[in-house]
Order: sequence, then C-alpha cells, then structure tokens
Amino acid sequence: LLIIRKYSPDAIIIVGSSNWSQDVDVAAGSPLSYDNIMYSLHFYAGTHKADLRNKAKKAINAGLALFVTEWGTTDASGNGNVDTASSDEWLTFLEENGISWCNWSLCNKNESSAALKSSATANGSVSDSVLSTSGAYVKKAMLKYSGADTTSGKTKVTPTPKVTAARTSDIKDDNSTRGIELYQFNQDKNDETSTLSPMFKVVNNSGKSVKLSNIEIYYYFNPDGNVDTIYEVDYADINGSNPFGKLGHVYPEQ
Repeated sequence: LLIIRKYSPDAIIIVGSSNWSQDVDVAAGSPLSYDNIMYSLHFYAGTHKADLRNKAKKAINAGLALFVTEWGTTDASGNGNVDTASSDEWLTFLEENGISWCNWSLCNKNESSAALKSSATANGSVSDSVLSTSGAYVKKAMLKYSGADTTSGKTKVTPTPKVTAARTSDIKDDNSTRGIELYQFNQDKNDETSTLSPMFKVVNNSGKSVKLSNIEIYYYFNPDGNVDTIYEVDYADINGSNPFGKLGHVYPEQ
C-alpha cells in the first residue's frame, strides 16, 4: 500500500480478506487506516446465500466500502445449475447497497459459470447466439442495472465519470463507525450532450462537526476530442459561490 500511495496518492485500492474474500465483517473490525480503500467480496449464488449477505451488511454498517470483484451464477465450483433465484437476490442486495460487481467469467470454458458456450470462438463479435445460460442472464442484468434502453435494440449510455472519490483524511473520526459518504449522479439524461452535469451529495456520518472546506471531491472524465472545458457551479445548498473548483489534466505515467 505504501508503494501504491507513493506514486498514486488518491487511487482506489481494493484489498481482499480471509476465506476467499468473504470475511469482510472480520476486516471491518480492524480496517486499514488509509483513504480510498475498498474491500473485495466474492460469492457464488448457488452456494452462498443470506449468511454471506449478513456478513457484507455488517461490514457496510461498519463503514467499509465493498466491491464484488468475483461472483458467479452457479455453485462455488463454477459448475452445476445456474441459480437465477439466488442471483436475483444477490443483485438486488448489491443494487440496494450501491455495490459494483464483476461476473465470473467471460470465457468459453466448458463450465456452467462461463458466459460463452464452448462453441464460441475468440474471433469476431459476441452475439446472443453464443451466450450461455449464465451469460444471457448476466447480460440482461447488466443492461437492467445500467439503465440501458433495451426497447430500441441499442444501448443507451448516460455520460458518467470514470472515478468519483472523496478524500476524507482530514475529516474521518477515529472513534466513529462511519465517516463521510459521497453520492453522485449525472443530471443530464440526454444520449448526446456537450455538458457534464454531475450532482453531488455529501453525508456526514462521522458523529462530529466537519469543516466543508476540508472536503475535496475529484471528478474524472474523458473529453471527446480537443474541446474547451469550463467549470461552474449551477446550484449548491451552501450558496453556489462557496464551492471552489478547478479543471486539470491527468496523464498516465510513462
């Protein structure tokens, strides 16, 4: 962690826990004292049920940020039946708690959890005809939870930032169970727009007063082409003239 922070002080770092990244409740009892840390959670819908969700909820209530870096629709072996009922329960839980996820796995291996049929090739585009039962389920879930417009046959995408994070090193209360929470959504719902309209809501769960001047929010986006960018605050509960912001460029390290 020290090496990562040396070269990328604000990067989000995802760490695991014991028992195949399932003991997030144990990790919550002694969390790492760094900013922008997330904890990995793994589950397979056919094997892991409410007990693991209870562990995840305990970690969330303790202030941990979770990211499901691996989950499958089958049992933990990667095989067996595709458990859509349990998968539905899990995805509902993740959506309700604002947890992102990555599904296992995009491959054509001859196992139930593979998103592609074993007959699929590595060349060309992936059509619905080569999706496995699990792959078809996961694709439908991705479209559902992304807010995509599936009626037109095209994926409708709303511009969103690559990363939104709050720096809380100056405002986290060591004696509290939770710190500062940041919620963000894009106000502009048009398919094509030249304006990014991010809306932010900062919630103080630290149990003590916080100076708003200590809160920093970083919003990253990729502009389309060489365009002029202008920063302005349209509205703020604390008066639009109070928030201060600036535009900058982030370049990958060579």
